[in-house]
Amino acid sequence: MKWISAFALAILAVPALAQEPGGAVTGTLNGTPVTCQIWPMQSDYSSFGNTLGVSLMTNRCEGDAYQGQIALSFERTGETIGAVEIRLFGLVDSPNRYGNTDTGATLELLSASEDGGLLSLSGTVSAQVGASDDRGRTIDLSAAQDLEISFSGVIESLDR
Repeated sequence: MKWISAFALAILAVPALAQEPGGAVTGTLNGTPVTCQIWPMQSDYSSFGNTLGVSLMTNRCEGDAYQGQIALSFERTGETIGAVEIRLFGLVDSPNRYGNTDTGATLELLSASEDGGLLSLSGTVSAQVGASDDRGRTIDLSAAQDLEISFSGVIESLDR
């Protein structure tokens, strides 16, 4: 019985392992729930001085509204968020949809903490997304869809 107690104490003395890359993106597309998992191998960040560049990609989403993938990127310089870009893609019977800062997309970064080449972050995005014939350079919002999502997860540094 002593060895069990010693083993239990040894386990408790081991520091917690660092959080693994991954996370979730949840929200709504035109009011219908969307749930996605962050794809760690296709998501990363980079830091240059006081600028943080983030690129998140999801695996295929679950839900009736949208079963494609979501790509989200943005920059934070100091406390300012800019260069927000969103792409919804991967549906066979629907065109890719885009949104960005120029079309009114907003991103609120609720938390961001870097440690050892990993970035823990969470935030919310509000945007209208529309079709584009030129990969998002011009976006047709005449049949826009409302996108409201939250994200939370851990991603690796591009330099790691």
